Amino acid sequence: MYRGYPSGSILLWETEAAVDERAAAIQGPNAEPMVKPQYLLDGQQRLTSLHRVYANHESARVVFNVETERFQIESAATKKDPRWLSVHDVLKGADGVYALVTKLHERLPDLSPDLLSKRIERVRKINDYPYHVEIVENLEYEQVTDIFVRVNSKGTSLKAVDLALATLSARWPGVIRLLEEEMDRWKGERYRHVDFPFLTRSLAAIANDPPTLKGFTGTPVEALKEGWDRTRKGLEHAITLLKQNADIPTSDLLPSMNALVPLVTYLGYRGDDPMGADETSSLLYWLLGAFLLQRFSGSIETVIAQDASAIRSGAGIEGLQKNLGIFGVRLAVTEEQLVGRGATSPYFLLSYVAARRAKAKDWWYGTEITVGGKGGFSIEYHHVHPRATLSKDYAKAEINDLANLAFVSAKANRKISDRSPADYFPELLAAEPQALESHLVPEAEELRTANRFRDFLTARRRLLAHAMTDVLDHWRPASTDAAAPAATDPTSGDALSISVVSETYDPLDGIVLFEATKDGVQWSASVSAAEFDRFLSDLASGLASDIVIAGERIPVEADAPAVQIPVGPLLVTGSLDDWQKVWEREYEEGTIGGKLPTGPESQPWTGDRIVFSVLVSE
Repeated sequence: MYRGYPSGSILLWETEAAVDERAAAIQGPNAEPMVKPQYLLDGQQRLTSLHRVYANHESARVVFNVETERFQIESAATKKDPRWLSVHDVLKGADGVYALVTKLHERLPDLSPDLLSKRIERVRKINDYPYHVEIVENLEYEQVTDIFVRVNSKGTSLKAVDLALATLSARWPGVIRLLEEEMDRWKGERYRHVDFPFLTRSLAAIANDPPTLKGFTGTPVEALKEGWDRTRKGLEHAITLLKQNADIPTSDLLPSMNALVPLVTYLGYRGDDPMGADETSSLLYWLLGAFLLQRFSGSIETVIAQDASAIRSGAGIEGLQKNLGIFGVRLAVTEEQLVGRGATSPYFLLSYVAARRAKAKDWWYGTEITVGGKGGFSIEYHHVHPRATLSKDYAKAEINDLANLAFVSAKANRKISDRSPADYFPELLAAEPQALESHLVPEAEELRTANRFRDFLTARRRLLAHAMTDVLDHWRPASTDAAAPAATDPTSGDALSISVVSETYDPLDGIVLFEATKDGVQWSASVSAAEFDRFLSDLASGLASDIVIAGERIPVEADAPAVQIPVGPLLVTGSLDDWQKVWEREYEEGTIGGKLPTGPESQPWTGDRIVFSVLVSE
């Protein structure tokens, strides 16, 4: 729009037919409309994005660099850089071009007022950007839905779930309201990640044949309604199992909601006869295995369809276990598997469940730990050895290792602050002799000082691995013998470190350093931090983008179901939210005012790659 390039058109449907609409936040009178209503078929993302920019919505605060003529979402870095100007302020602000130029020139004397004026005026002319609008009339609802799906399935304008939801709502008016009611119910039960994509995938797995999102086009409405009843039944049973049996009170702890779809499918098809202990154990054992073996970190739609097909064909839990590769196989956690794992890895959930089973108590209130408390009771995770005593001698990945984290309340975290275990452990033990043991923390006094930190990590990993394996054994079904061969974590021994290093005090002046390890082979490469920020910002804005790592150009389509970036021997994958979470973490914890690495980067990788979740990175 800034350059005057075409950016698509607007397609509207004008009709007098009754159309099922999502409820507005504020309901007005239900009078008949004075004119025929029009519904948007194509251009939804464009208009939504523009509306958010004009409304200065917190998720769409776009800024413009008057020097480079680049646009991106506002970040902590752009707020500090005088070259970046709020697009909302230019389009809607009270200040005229002259006032904006005057302010900018004071901060950027190297840029001439004439140049600044031309560029700001060009941004302001976005207000006059023309769109071609086409209106279709006198078509039936299903005909219009077919148009909607066809125009939006070309390119990457909408996600597969959005298209499936459009098809579903056209074939079954009123279903959107049912989904919203179900979401609201589980949000109140602390399972806020039960959302449109999750419910749509669950319904597809249960009702469609084949059990995919595209299957909504041919599924009869009665089958959809029956499938929805099964979905609600299966979801209620699944969350009850998680809360009451597995001690998982909130979806915030779950590494992947997609892993629940087969569980909901199984329970939705299951009869109403009582569930025995072995069946319960088998289901939870499979779910924990799916988390640990990262079954849902790759092609989500494919693996969900595989598992749903196994269930609906009558293969049951055995079919799920065979798909996962754990039929007759014992799940176990080793010390080696925990090396380099942190708070975003699937082992974090197991460490919480293990601490709960050990009846770990908060280090301040003395109450049993549980997530979701209010105020100071809110459970956080705390570095046992504080970062302040370690940062000079140890790498970030070691400091943030899962073996250096304990679950404590916010108040306990503040009380401990930056004190060494050698200082605060005696206080804990004086108040509660089991304070360390129940948190699976080694009690040896010689491991409480910073110079023995690596020995502390080794000792604690041993305790955690044993306790996690006990959790898995607790749910191990009777059909799997304790002496059975152990399943292998496909990323065991592999590691990925992502870090930001900058010689100035602005992280965006530095680099993002990727360091991958697989089978003892180390590989590293870097990319400009500003370029990486631009890459994620483009994707967040609904644009296709690319990035170059070690000479390899990596394109990512807008709204791709997963962002996959090859990093040497690893194919690092995650949702855009996952990548943004990691980027924010590294931006805040980056090394600033230091020196950039001087060694040569690795050569482009030519061997095989293994899928590796970005959330497992450190």
